[in-house]
Amino acid sequence: MKRFSNIISWVFIPLFMPIYGLLLVMFIPTISKTALLQQFNLYTLPFQNKIHLLFLFFILIVLAPGLSLLMMKRQKRISNLQIDNRQERTYPIMVTVIYGVLLGVFLWTQIPKNALSPILFALPWAGAFGGIIAVIVNRFEKISLHGIGAGMLFGFVLTYYQMQSHFHLAVLIAVIILGGIILTSRMYLQKHTLREALTGYLLGFFSTFMVLKLFTIYLPHVV
Repeated sequence: MKRFSNIISWVFIPLFMPIYGLLLVMFIPTISKTALLQQFNLYTLPFQNKIHLLFLFFILIVLAPGLSLLMMKRQKRISNLQIDNRQERTYPIMVTVIYGVLLGVFLWTQIPKNALSPILFALPWAGAFGGIIAVIVNRFEKISLHGIGAGMLFGFVLTYYQMQSHFHLAVLIAVIILGGIILTSRMYLQKHTLREALTGYLLGFFSTFMVLKLFTIYLPHVV
């Protein structure tokens, strides 16, 4: 069980969760509620566009922050790459926030607003917002970063599926179950208490859900 929990912890580290979310909505068929929304359906994007977007997200959400964490580990600013020490978390989290903001600005300024779903424009900002809240909460008590990532995945998929008339309910259920497995693994490894795990999950979910909802409401082409 310990080995399984360690594997889960590494496979589903928070940096990977946006990529997993994009893979789910880009490659599992859905049908949007209206013709306008169908225009922004991520499943119907050309395959080459999907790869380009995934590559862009991977560079700024996974690779760049990951290399920054490795540098911090080498400089002994953090004890390990999962940042288990609460006192060491502020700087690494803010680094991921900065990369999220850079990605959000790049998408906003370089891609026409009528070219992609507002969900995609919103995702980097949701991560940045969740990261800022995590830094604030972390000043008072430890919070599960894995929980935040799992909550973000559920919030992202749920918000996207609310724009669809036909989707695979099994995917949503699987995401919920996966979140439970991730939280259980972290508690089994004694990295977090139940409170810390649930707080992280709820923070990740609500921050993502709210930001994505705001983008879908206020972006001009979906009003």
